Order: sequence, then structure tokens, then C-alpha cells
Amino acid sequence: MFCACDVQSLLFLAAMVRSKGGLPYAIKVLQRFIYEVGRTYGILQSDGENPITSLCRKVATGIGGLAVRKTPAYSSETMAVIGRLQSMFYGQVRVLKLHIESKYELKSKLEVTHPIIPWVILHASWLLNRYQVHTDGLTSFQRRWNKVFNGGLCCLGECVSWRQPGKHYAKMDAAWHTGLWLGKDTISGENYVSNSNGSVLRTRSVSRL
Repeated sequence: MFCACDVQSLLFLAAMVRSKGGLPYAIKVLQRFIYEVGRTYGILQSDGENPITSLCRKVATGIGGLAVRKTPAYSSETMAVIGRLQSMFYGQVRVLKLHIESKYELKSKLEVTHPIIPWVILHASWLLNRYQVHTDGLTSFQRRWNKVFNGGLCCLGECVSWRQPGKHYAKMDAAWHTGLWLGKDTISGENYVSNSNGSVLRTRSVSRL
């Protein structure tokens, strides 16, 4: 897992990856985050880990206008902001994990290898960006967009009805299906839902059961 934050708005990103290096998924997630916060210029600063530095360089090359810099050695102050955000983030992850375990009355705890854990990670950072109020009385979302987030939400892992996007079905086929709600897309605002096959897709129309 790797984390990133925008130091001006404190928008926060956390994503579970198999490797912090040059995996296409890690590059795509960080690029999307940079576009979301509008930082197509500036500095990508990281710790001294080679995989993270390599990831930053590949992202900076793909976007352009970004410089890459390592955190000075033994400089805890420069990473203090992301350290505080990580502390809140891990607390949110624990809450979401315990909520799912409680609602489904699981006999054993969710392991880190469970398929829903990556969605727990993404949704935890999504919630913090929109609901964690900072010392100036604003959330990170408000700092970036100058408005309060007021979209509808479901509980992570909740069973919902979702509508098949588009018109890719016959008139007599069902347009609504049942699946698990897995969060929202940070840019489009669409809902992530799973289908009966375990695949995940995006849809705008969701109804709570």
C-alpha cells in the first residue's frame, strides 16, 4: 500500500498495490489523484525508498510539469503532514473493517487478503477527504472545490440494487441487479458495485434495499 497527499488542500490518497514500483495500476492511481487535485505542476516529494522514487519519476514523465524530490534524510518535519493523515486513515480503515464484520456477523476477522480490503482502503481515504474537518473549519474537499460534499451514500459492503449502465440489454431482460456497494469514483462520482460474478463496475443509479 502507498499513500500520497496534496499539502495545500490535504486531499489524501491511499491504495493497496502489490508493488510500489512501476506497476501500471500504481501509476494510474497516482496519476488520477494528481489530476483530481489539479496539480499538473509542482513537486512530487517522497521518502528515500527506491520503488517510490521510481514510481514518482514514471508519473512525472507521463504528466509533465512535475519535478521529483526526495525527503531530506532524518527530516521528520517534512513528512509530518502525511504522518498525521495516515494516523486518521488507519483509524477509519479499522472502523470500516469492524463495521463489515459486525453487519455480516462474520465468525472470523477479515484478513488483509480478502477481496474487499482494497475497497476498504480506497473508501477510507474518500471519506476523510470529504468529511474530516481541519483546523480552518474546512474539509479537504471544500478546500479544493469551494463547496460541501452532499452526495448520497450507502454503507460500504451494503447489499444494493444497481441499474445496468446504458441500454446493453433486451427489453424483456432485467435492468436492475443486486450487488455490493463498494464506494464512489473520486472523479465521476459514479458508484462502484459488484455483480453476481464478483466483477466490479461503475453505475450512476443505485437503490438501497
